[in-house]
Amino acid sequence: MSVADRVRIHSVETLSDNWYVLKKATFDFLRSDGTWQRQSRESYDQIFEAFMSPGSVTEKLYFFIAEYETDAKRETGGGLVSEGEDISTLELDLDAALQMILSGEIKDGKTIMLLQYAKLYLFPAEKP
Repeated sequence: MSVADRVRIHSVETLSDNWYVLKKATFDFLRSDGTWQRQSRESYDQIFEAFMSPGSVTEKLYFFIAEYETDAKRETGGGLVSEGEDISTLELDLDAALQMILSGEIKDGKTIMLLQYAKLYLFPAEKP
């Protein structure tokens, strides 16, 4: 089952359009146990956007980042049902993930762009 089959969007509301665009999406999510759960999430726009195949299709992707806590509980999956979470995780060191691009293990263009963004802007090499 694809991710698209697990999400039914009910509404998207613009909460702010001042400096950045803040939106709230309300949707139903099909959990891995087969139950549907109503959820809502707020998201900011504006890391970057890109056309995946300019000149041949009009698909435009919007990229986002979020805070990450290194002390967060790590499991093979799970999440809080009350928070609408149904999570599977894969945690890699940034350099290991970048090596996976070179080895061909990571081939997805979206993932590659986000990893490159992280390397360039979030964790740039220290200056001598």
